[in-house]
Amino acid sequence: MQLTRSTRPKTRRTRRIPLPRSRAIWAAVVGWLAINALVLAAARDRLPFNWPSSTGRTTTDHLVEANIGLAEVLLLIALVWLLTRHRPRPDVAARAPERAQALRETLLLLAYGAAGLLLGYFLARSLGWHPFGFHLVGTLYGTHEHVAAAEAVTWALYNLVVYALLPLVYFRRYTPEQLCLRSSDRTADRNQRLPLRADSNTGCPRGDGVAGLDHARAVRPVVPGR
Repeated sequence: MQLTRSTRPKTRRTRRIPLPRSRAIWAAVVGWLAINALVLAAARDRLPFNWPSSTGRTTTDHLVEANIGLAEVLLLIALVWLLTRHRPRPDVAARAPERAQALRETLLLLAYGAAGLLLGYFLARSLGWHPFGFHLVGTLYGTHEHVAAAEAVTWALYNLVVYALLPLVYFRRYTPEQLCLRSSDRTADRNQRLPLRADSNTGCPRGDGVAGLDHARAVRPVVPGR
């Protein structure tokens, strides 16, 4: 019997791109797209905010900028994973307190943050200033109103006490390892700190608020027209 080669042409297998199977990832993607569509449908051409640094910009411009910022965060997460993929995973769950205590402290932390914002609102308003938030008024999108040096200093002291010192006093009951404030591999951290820092610096916004200003201009009180 004579063996003959098959004349059937060989089909080239196409390599499929693996898609994530996690429902949480797909839920995040769908939610991301739905929020963008909702903003476009509700805001139309302009967002209903008085932002001096964004005068004349459309809703689409703001969405593009916001999505680029979120995409940069995802790229930073991917970079962290790439640099740390060979490192042993720390057992973060072992550092946490029991479930009931962790849930109670998480809810108390959220309530404390809301109370800090509420107190900052009434305190600043009682002094005739803008409400105290996580950012000083005018530093992100500009402002048409005057921000005095006393207001800026008081805002900084308030945030320091409410959002740094008081939580530090409470959480001193835990060790730095339990709070994930001390690295388990400092040598590897030093080797990975430079690329992460370089990546985070590339995402610093320019031209809005006080970003990109020198020290003398950054600490100058915000005055309309300047």
